[in-house]
Amino acid sequence: MVIGDTTDSCTTIIKKVMVDPKLISDFPHLNGHSVFLVDTPGFNRVEATNEETIRQIKAWFSSLPGHCELGGIIFLHDISNDRVIGANYLADATCKEFSPVSVVLGFTKGKSVLSQFEERVRILKDGYWRNIVSNGAIIEKIHSSDDIGGASAVLQTVLKTYISKCARRIVIPVVGMAGAGKSTLINTILETTDAVVGHDQAICTRRIREHTNRNLFWYHRSCIIHSVVLVDTPGFDNPVVSDTTVRRQIEEHVGNLSAPECDFGGVIYVQDLTSDYDWRNALHNLLISKRNIQENVAIVATKGGRWGNNVELTQRLESLKKYQCKYLILQNCQVFEIGSTLHPPIEARRIVDAVLERYKPTTKVSSVEADTSLRTWFANLLRITYSN
Repeated sequence: MVIGDTTDSCTTIIKKVMVDPKLISDFPHLNGHSVFLVDTPGFNRVEATNEETIRQIKAWFSSLPGHCELGGIIFLHDISNDRVIGANYLADATCKEFSPVSVVLGFTKGKSVLSQFEERVRILKDGYWRNIVSNGAIIEKIHSSDDIGGASAVLQTVLKTYISKCARRIVIPVVGMAGAGKSTLINTILETTDAVVGHDQAICTRRIREHTNRNLFWYHRSCIIHSVVLVDTPGFDNPVVSDTTVRRQIEEHVGNLSAPECDFGGVIYVQDLTSDYDWRNALHNLLISKRNIQENVAIVATKGGRWGNNVELTQRLESLKKYQCKYLILQNCQVFEIGSTLHPPIEARRIVDAVLERYKPTTKVSSVEADTSLRTWFANLLRITYSN
């Protein structure tokens, strides 16, 4: 990268340079994606007007391939420069052109005006750049050209802000009949014991609960996933809690998940292989009524390990695929088998990986729209369940 030592402009064409992967190792959410810094021509140069420079930068970014995404804007300002007229306009114009990405205001060359540095920053924050800061721009300081820590902080701030804005909490309800092993499956996947598991005839899950493990990272090819939330639900056909009560509990819990960063990934339906109860119709209707998830239901057959006879286990599993879940499989839904509570977590997580592989990120919506969407989704699910 060419660095100028005179008043002449050293950058006249836009260039990108890839960030060393070691510098972004603290961001596993990026899942191996590359990060580039883009060097752009400066404002107030002789070769072009500021408006032409902004158009040049915008045109370059507009021509990027579809798999590239703008992570943020770093607007650098020489704090040692006594002239700040126009700085507010340029920063504001840049923010508007590239809205709504994150903006970091980097103050450079502070070492040469160290005694006045904080006061100059205050004047800009409270005066010229007040509107920009109030709209979310973040301040970082780079005291000199060899201030590696300051430069690194700018990059870290951009990435943290980008991830916090675009990362999603993927909500996956785990549904099924009472006693099918939903809580056990959740504990196995997340490697926790947070979901209460029953070991007798008593019903262990009487309230809707969400479970996650922030030490586990989940990946998706086209978006950043902050966490996966598995929603443990009371079983239907429940002798202790009526289906009406279960329905009310779920609807009351929806408010806690109603946020723009929440998105439905799909459904995990747990089927007890030892049970003769046929839920074929309920599953069929679920897929018919919610076509946007018709290819994203993972059916998990549990408790197969209780069959000492492998022939009987095989027959039950084949019957599930051939008859009860035939329609779902025709719609490309996947079937998994969990033999016992000793099932390896890494294999159980393949179920979530399969759901995420088919998950399609939705367009970001407002909190109100998200609330409505979630309520509708749960209501449809419950109406289907309750009617069968």
